[in-house]
Amino acid sequence: MGKDADVVRQLLLAFARGDADAVVEVLAEDFSFEPLSTEAAERGLYLGGDGMRGYLHDLHDTWRQFDLAIAAVEEVSGHVVAVGRIYARARRTGLVADDPVAFAFRVDRGRVAWGKAFTSEAAAREALVSRA
Repeated sequence: MGKDADVVRQLLLAFARGDADAVVEVLAEDFSFEPLSTEAAERGLYLGGDGMRGYLHDLHDTWRQFDLAIAAVEEVSGHVVAVGRIYARARRTGLVADDPVAFAFRVDRGRVAWGKAFTSEAAAREALVSRA
């Protein structure tokens, strides 16, 4: 695994723990993240460390349980793709999400500069082709 993949793994482990300080520690100042929207909540673009702190707060507000399990992290064409699964239970409804997830990230000088969530690994890889 390369250095960029290591940085992304560190980010995702901190995210899975809900450790906002550790998440922000690996982000570039101009970081942007595009999460998935669900039946439980519409999500927009989150910017910078404060944005990711806000995203973690939004997740806590929406989901009484939110588990992220990452199965693989791989460097692909100057980006990093991570694939796994999300299991979540909504706080206000009976909605349960148990779905695959994939992320595409760009790391710049050892810091995560951009990230986007996708419903499949294929969609994440396709997005990277269009970014190239």
